[in-house]
Amino acid sequence: MIFVAVGAATVCIAVLALVLRVVYRSEALGYASAAFFVDTLGFEASVDSAIGEWKSKLLKKCKLSGKIMDCGSGTGPGLKYLCEEQAIREIVCIEPNPHLVGKLEQRVASMSVRNKVVSVFNGTLQEYMMKHPQEAGSFDGVVCMHSLACMGSSASIGQIIQIALSQGGKLVFLETTSVKGRGEWLQQLLRIPFIVLMGGWDLKRDVERGLRSLKWKTLITEHFEEAKMPLSRILRSHVIGCGVVAEAKGGLHRNSDQIVRRARAAYSRRAQKK
Repeated sequence: MIFVAVGAATVCIAVLALVLRVVYRSEALGYASAAFFVDTLGFEASVDSAIGEWKSKLLKKCKLSGKIMDCGSGTGPGLKYLCEEQAIREIVCIEPNPHLVGKLEQRVASMSVRNKVVSVFNGTLQEYMMKHPQEAGSFDGVVCMHSLACMGSSASIGQIIQIALSQGGKLVFLETTSVKGRGEWLQQLLRIPFIVLMGGWDLKRDVERGLRSLKWKTLITEHFEEAKMPLSRILRSHVIGCGVVAEAKGGLHRNSDQIVRRARAAYSRRAQKK
């Protein structure tokens, strides 16, 4: 009975938020609500505490080096794991939420980083590639921790990521997946509220399937469940993986202009609505 009441209240809030977003045609409400849950209520810190060990093991296993893009950095809890990797020399943090970027910049400024250059970009991955086309093919790795499910079509985002990666570059990701059995109905019930209130986070998005529709030299994935996750009934199931780019830079660059043009057009349409 309690779960039903909570679910109904959450759906009502989400519907109201969705109406407001449509009326104002802006992402401002989504960013503000996401920041409230992620930062103010400490959701991001709780998630990092629950699966930080998984993040660390994944990064060590993938052996990242050189120039890395951290896509969807939030307030930066994952930076400490990247900074532990001695072979990484540069980290570019991409975070579209303006309410989180200030905390991210503060974290970067306060960190003791040796032999690494860390910078912050307030915008989406598409916007970064649009503003820095010369960066195509320059990243040795792209890291996405709980961010691919917030970024729309995984296949489309995967294409942009492949453009950013150098030959042999790696995509390293950790994402939630659909739960089976206990909590499945609740996850479906809360899917729309999460999309509206948590910056587009789609609990049912099949990130792995979208990425597998693209061409990779290798794409290795593993599934696990973590009971320590907050809201574990709907967020316990995860997929982690590492994909290595199949094509050389030239092959990627032949496609990059067209894809980035599409991203620019989509961004322009969105900006006109604001």
